[in-house]
Amino acid sequence: MGVYATPLVGLQPHCHALRCCTIDPKTLKSIDSKILSVTIAHEESATQADAMATAFNVIGYPDALDIANENNIALMLVIGSEGESELIFSNKWYDLGL
Repeated sequence: MGVYATPLVGLQPHCHALRCCTIDPKTLKSIDSKILSVTIAHEESATQADAMATAFNVIGYPDALDIANENNIALMLVIGSEGESELIFSNKWYDLGL
């Protein structure tokens, strides 16, 4: 099983806010999202898990959760704002028995 997590990078030297280093291909700018981390558990490949984690990071919440549930993908999101965070899981995540 491959597992990959994409965490938020942290403070950028030129910025006073938390930013992610993932680029949205539509805007060619750093994404602006409440997602702090995306974790995918893939049955066959960490490489595929990595690619999906990046895609779900760009897609954002709640659309990423909807897509994961529709496609039976094990997804964990850490969502945060104003110093608070929340863990959100796709339906498939609960099948892992973690």
